[in-house]
Amino acid sequence: MVLLFIGCIQSCSTEESLLENDSQIKTVTKEEALLFLKQNPINTSTKFLKKESFTLNFNAITQEKITNSDQLITIIPIDNKEKKEYERILFLKIKDTIKSAVFSMYPDENSSSKNFSGKIKITSLNGQFINGFRIKNGHFISRFLKKEPTNYKNKEFSKLIVIDGVEFEELDEVIIINNYHSTPSTIYYMTLFEEWSNYGGNNNDYGMGWNYGGGSGSGENDEIDEEALEDPCQKINEQLQNTVISKKIEALKGKLTQKNETGFAQKKDGTFVDLKSTTDPNQQNLPPGSDFIGSMHTHQDPYPSEKFREDGTPIMIRPIPIFSPKDVVQFLEFLKNTKKNNAPIEDVYSIMVSNSAVYQLRFTGNIDDVRTNFDISTLNKEFIKSKKDNNGDEKLGFLNFLALSIGIDGLKLFEINTDGTINNMSYDNQKNLIKTPCN
Repeated sequence: MVLLFIGCIQSCSTEESLLENDSQIKTVTKEEALLFLKQNPINTSTKFLKKESFTLNFNAITQEKITNSDQLITIIPIDNKEKKEYERILFLKIKDTIKSAVFSMYPDENSSSKNFSGKIKITSLNGQFINGFRIKNGHFISRFLKKEPTNYKNKEFSKLIVIDGVEFEELDEVIIINNYHSTPSTIYYMTLFEEWSNYGGNNNDYGMGWNYGGGSGSGENDEIDEEALEDPCQKINEQLQNTVISKKIEALKGKLTQKNETGFAQKKDGTFVDLKSTTDPNQQNLPPGSDFIGSMHTHQDPYPSEKFREDGTPIMIRPIPIFSPKDVVQFLEFLKNTKKNNAPIEDVYSIMVSNSAVYQLRFTGNIDDVRTNFDISTLNKEFIKSKKDNNGDEKLGFLNFLALSIGIDGLKLFEINTDGTINNMSYDNQKNLIKTPCN
């Protein structure tokens, strides 16, 4: 086997390049996908699919998220009577051209619904090999690639062979080194439609990838714990009915005119401790320990600094009225704590109190996707840029920052209004802010 080293190129994407790539892809509508299949039917004479053994489940057509993009992959499940593999047809518009592929997963005996182990084969609709991979616990271990033609004159490739019970073209298997930093069960979107020679086979942390799931037929949600599926709106409503928490939020509203942030952290047992002040009046630190599940703190009103303009008026300090990048990383640390203290993911939260609104962060994704190894100074710069790119809108800028710079599916922003109503904050394809009221 040949060894392949993957270096800095996997983790050196810039925000500018991400935005450029995003502009090159578009969602294929369900109607477009069906019309495409009508005009380009699957070649049932190929060995990878036999007409009598499969049907296309048009009633179960779905669209799934591409990380760091507001575009979606359109998916038609393939019902395979032989039950040897889990197959789907994928559609994505790249540079205004509809691309399609058959995505087949062949699970090993030790494969689970949480993280897939086995082999993945990606082909065109007529059965032509595109890419293939060996996967262990959601991570890329090796890839399969075509051998050079044995007959260069006629460009004939070798016959099909069997790899661990799966029919493949005669391929070389290349080991992927240093791949375990990648997001489990995620594949870079271009790898679905183009050969490996042009695009890397594993998704870097900041790339645009698709979560292919655990191979049980239910797609992306295979990665999510049942506890995390509870509606965050319900959890926030319950929280606001808790007199201890509601009183602390009201107490923080009374401290917005102070020059220092103030706040509390909650432990797994429900007790609260004060956040510790730092030399920076706009920051607070957690006390030591890993048994925290949430916190609440203020972002103060604008206040005068000790510096003055030429006319004698003080220069104002204007804290941002939304979560800061450091706040987000702290929330991710709370999520990491759940593995250490066996706390439910659904109980983890972060609250920020300002005069503009009370905001809360919640998580509904896969805990294994959570990481905290961010450079805060870099995040701060990316946050400022995101705000500028969204015409100074803090909410849109923050949501875009979460998608592009943090890049962890399942992070949710909620706005709690003075009348007690709650809005789930998001944005559409035109970057318009959407407020979805909680029931």
